[in-house]
Amino acid sequence: MRYDTLILDLDGTLVDSYDALAIAVNHARQHLGFPALDSEKIKGFVGDGLETLLERVFAPLPVPSHARELFEERYDAVCCAESRPLDGVIETLATLHALGVRMAVCTNKPTSFSVKIVEHLGIDRYLDAVVGPDVAGARKPDARHVEAALAAAGGSRDAALFVGDMLVDVDAARNAGIACAVVATGATGIDVLRRSQARHLLRRFADLVGVVTGTSRRRGPMPGTRLIFFDADSTLAAIEGIDELAGGSVEIAALTTAAMNGEVALGEVYARRLELLRPSRGAVDELSRRYLDTMIPDAPETMEALRAAGMEIFIVSGGFEQAILPLAEKLGIPQRCVHAVRLEFDVAGNYAGFDRSSPLTRNGGKETVVMNVRARSKGKAVFIGDGITDLEAKPAVELFIGFGGVARRERVCGEADVYLTEPRLTAILPHIILKK
Repeated sequence: MRYDTLILDLDGTLVDSYDALAIAVNHARQHLGFPALDSEKIKGFVGDGLETLLERVFAPLPVPSHARELFEERYDAVCCAESRPLDGVIETLATLHALGVRMAVCTNKPTSFSVKIVEHLGIDRYLDAVVGPDVAGARKPDARHVEAALAAAGGSRDAALFVGDMLVDVDAARNAGIACAVVATGATGIDVLRRSQARHLLRRFADLVGVVTGTSRRRGPMPGTRLIFFDADSTLAAIEGIDELAGGSVEIAALTTAAMNGEVALGEVYARRLELLRPSRGAVDELSRRYLDTMIPDAPETMEALRAAGMEIFIVSGGFEQAILPLAEKLGIPQRCVHAVRLEFDVAGNYAGFDRSSPLTRNGGKETVVMNVRARSKGKAVFIGDGITDLEAKPAVELFIGFGGVARRERVCGEADVYLTEPRLTAILPHIILKK
């Protein structure tokens, strides 16, 4: 990644709290006998800290002695209800957090109010720290404020990026010697931001993912995505389920490898492997535990980021439904979104067959399942998998991501739209998530 630490402004960058500020300002003014100010005028005074805000809204007169107390009393009451996350912020922070990016807020707002707001909005789960001027002992554009936030995040200057919406943020980053990105979501016009000479100019907060990962100039994320399909074996978990049941059987492992590499038709080997194995209910229950034990470590964070971005997630697997459902539950994927092959058992728990009508027992089955899901859903689709049977679903989706983090299949590597070799699922996120 290009940057591993983000120092984030709050107002106008992550949240819109201008209404709350206007309410508190006018509460103080009216209580002290001054007329209310237009909220847009107050918005133009924001960004340089509470002391400066009060000086501006009471100018040319001195700030009355009780003005701050009145402001803080009212702001404390309304700051949560009158604040909202800006477009794309939640899903982008979730993605960056899943990618392991350190993040700290550096705001000229008092720390207590800032913490209260980010906790109310659920943003705090993605942050390593919130640093206001009262904690730092200085306020932006003073470099000490940025340095305090950087230290709290555990980052270093050379891999850090300051993200803000105002010129004070650009100056703060420059004074601290770190790169800066400005996002045109606050009170500062885009023409002013363009002249600021910040390293990156973002029209949307969601564009930050490409900047951080260094993918913004390559094939970028795909807008309009709604449906995400995952294979299970060697994708969500680091095993091939049927090989686990086989307990090291060379014959069954060879059949699995041949099918996954496209050397033999899946339909030719599916029933044969099961007849050789005849797995009991107890063996399948044990397999479900193996799926959980070998789950790709960052799979939960990946699912959280995808859901935060409004994606619907499915599992499409030629594996066994009873064994995969606990893994799906762990990842927050409902049973209705799990497509796998159901095994049959007798009353004693002995193997009695499988659902031979399932398209997932033969080649082309995953494409069929994806097309059936898409027939009743809207939005673009992505499939992530490791094998040839996954690659067969490529015509049914806008983007096929080959996952080579567990097993590398040469044909999949050659034909996937994107091929990933690292053993982590968060690597898919920059290719998928963007503000729709």
